[in-house]
Amino acid sequence: MTHFVTEDLEHKIRLSSPVAKKEMSISSSRTCTPSPLYRQLLVPQVGQIDTALINDLECEAHRMATSLDSLIENLSGILHSISSITADNVDVYKNAVSKMSDSMDSNIKSMYTMMAKAEEVTQSMKIVEGHAGRIKEIKRLVDIFESFI
Repeated sequence: MTHFVTEDLEHKIRLSSPVAKKEMSISSSRTCTPSPLYRQLLVPQVGQIDTALINDLECEAHRMATSLDSLIENLSGILHSISSITADNVDVYKNAVSKMSDSMDSNIKSMYTMMAKAEEVTQSMKIVEGHAGRIKEIKRLVDIFESFI
């Protein structure tokens, strides 16, 4: 394992950077104090504010805000129409269920009425069965009477 020991590491790193190499070629001095060019590169530069760029950014922001307002307004209209359609569908469904319920009640009442009429017919048929038995007896007697004649 190899160890390297250096003195003034920061100065040597600065010297090895591309900025320092440019500076060295310009000034070709080896002093430890940074040159004005190097200070300009290290200090963040606040240049002149380009008003045309700011105006363009402001116009673009205004156009985006207008577009966003239009989009939200359009979305609001679409959601309103969808809500209206949904409310209409719920009303149609409610009316259909109400009419179906009324029809089912009417059908149930009609079924009970038909069952009552069928019971009445069954009771009436018991009397007819008695009459049918008597008619058979009369027919048998008529056959016997005819056989004697």
